[in-house]
This record gives sequence, C-alpha cells and structure tokens, in this order.
Amino acid sequence: MGLDIAALGRVPLRFVLQAGRVARLCPGHPEPRWTLNVKRAVLSLLQGRPGTRSPQTVEEEDILGRCPTMYQQRGTRLHKTKDLARCSLRRVRASLRSQALPAAEEAFRLTCVQSFQAGVLGEASCMELDTVGPLSGEASAVQMRTLSSLTLLYEMPQDPAVAGE
Repeated sequence: MGLDIAALGRVPLRFVLQAGRVARLCPGHPEPRWTLNVKRAVLSLLQGRPGTRSPQTVEEEDILGRCPTMYQQRGTRLHKTKDLARCSLRRVRASLRSQALPAAEEAFRLTCVQSFQAGVLGEASCMELDTVGPLSGEASAVQMRTLSSLTLLYEMPQDPAVAGE
C-alpha cells in the first residue's frame, strides 16, 4: 500500500497564525491522518517570533511536542533552536524510541533559520538531529538528520469574501 501524495493537495488546511504562532488548525473535510501530520509538520516551519531582539526562550508546541525553544535574531535572520530531549507530549513510534548516548548532548536538537521581509516569512530551513534505538544486536542506535525547507514563491491578494469570515 503506497501513499497517495496527491492527497496532500486535495483538501486545503486552514489555520490561525497569531504573532508567529500556529494558534489553531481548522481542518475542513475528513482526510487521512498522515496528510494532516504532513501539513502539521509544514506549519511547524512557519512558527516563529519575528521581531525578537534578544535571545528569548519560550515553551512552544508543534508537531514535535511542547519544547523549550530559544529564539535569537542574528542580522536579518531569526534562529530557532529546540531542545528535543526536554520536550513533553512528544509522539514517537514505539519501535523508534529516542535514547541518550554518552557525549551526545547535541543528539536531540532542532535548529531553524527563518528570513522575514516586511514581516512576512520568506524562507525557513530546519535541521533535526535525533538518535533512535536500540535497533538490533549489531547496531545500538542510529543518528538521523532531517532537513526541511520552505520558500515563499509569491503572495496572493486576500479574498475579500474570506477576510470577512
């Protein structure tokens, strides 16, 4: 059974974005759980704290769980770092449990760089490091690196009919 990738575009996902935070998801029609999870992961890339002037650590909730997240402005870019080892509400498949390895302090971290133009997110790039295991008698654990990026291609004018809702 393969995934129907076209299913991701069949049903738009409305959401509420307040002060750089995804405050609410508004799914319209029933759709498979996996498509909602992919959309939640994309929305996690959108979350940010534009306008942060000094390093600021907040509790942030997204697809990864509720995690301590540090924001720091560096020039025109906003850097976001999540300590995944300290997340609560983290959903991990029973067969893939994260585990701490000796001297692996950086093994559970998400780092993102976001660029804003006139208050609008133009680009976001993230790298997640995670160590999972045990896998087998031969391999005690595996370190995974997941790269995600999002680029704004163009802006559409707001539909007046939607703005009034």
